[in-house]
Amino acid sequence: MLLKMEKDVNACLQRSRSAPLLETLSAKKEFARHAKKKCNNALALAVSCGRLAAFTAPLFRIQGCTRCRSVEGRESYGRSRYMGLVLLVVIWLITFVSTYFFIVKKWWLPTGASAAAAGIDHHFATTYLVMGIVFVAAQLSLGYFAWKYRERPSAPPARYVHGNNMLEIVWTVLTAILFIGLNLMSSSIWASERFRPAEPGATQVEVTGMQFQWYFRYPGRDGRFGATKPELIDASAGGESALGLDTTDPASKDDVVTGTMVVPVNREVELILRAQDVIHSFFIPNMRFKQDAVPGLAIHMHFTPITIGDYEVTCAELCGLGHYKMHGMLKVVSQEEFDKWLAAREAEKQ
Repeated sequence: MLLKMEKDVNACLQRSRSAPLLETLSAKKEFARHAKKKCNNALALAVSCGRLAAFTAPLFRIQGCTRCRSVEGRESYGRSRYMGLVLLVVIWLITFVSTYFFIVKKWWLPTGASAAAAGIDHHFATTYLVMGIVFVAAQLSLGYFAWKYRERPSAPPARYVHGNNMLEIVWTVLTAILFIGLNLMSSSIWASERFRPAEPGATQVEVTGMQFQWYFRYPGRDGRFGATKPELIDASAGGESALGLDTTDPASKDDVVTGTMVVPVNREVELILRAQDVIHSFFIPNMRFKQDAVPGLAIHMHFTPITIGDYEVTCAELCGLGHYKMHGMLKVVSQEEFDKWLAAREAEKQ
């Protein structure tokens, strides 16, 4: 307010200086009379307000300007109201859109091609259904509370609440039951591929991961893997040299090393997973098979392919700059075709 008065006084003085520019004497007198009156009023008001401010400043500092507080309060309530509505819309929109993509299975698992795929998919869908219900309920509640408890003139002052110990215990126990229950439901399938030994007559394949290539070794018709030696490893040469195969070992004479994994359909495949340099993760999405390959360990696992076809093999563990190109191919063929393929690879070594 005082700043406005100062502007008025300055404007009066400016108009007084511009009075000689008027052309007629009567116009000059009329201008001077009006300017003097207006300037006197502005000066008087400024002086009065200055004195009033000196006495009332402490009062304004304590109580504030009621009118300004009222205006600011209304603006704050308006902003809070719209912000609560925006939060409600954004939270619910994200919830509904993300839920839609899961319901229509826009990006979903590839077609299962192993004996365990159906059971894994069932537990996968059950987990998503249960957790999806919890997710939607939580997000809908969050959006509603953001709107319901927005700042309003009628809202009571905020107060600290310690919480409800009984409710915290209840939802902690329910969460534990949910997660432990889901784990127990799926543990049989998970354990069957890791803890149960492979069936007699299973196709044996040694899988070795190195930056940035998968190698697959078959024991040949004698059913035994030849010895390997670290000092014989030459990754740049590829093939048997990349694995360090000891060619002086009789058991290695019929070992087959290839960059493509070929297995017969409807016959269990026993894998021996190894890694030469860093941790890799052997992942065949269509077989629902995934297991880390760790340097120094020979990890035995197995799966049974049930559908003939070609399937991608990837590395699901960040293993270096060339991780993105570390992939291979799994070919599932008939037993007759597999026998022919293995015999041809063995004949190439003769």
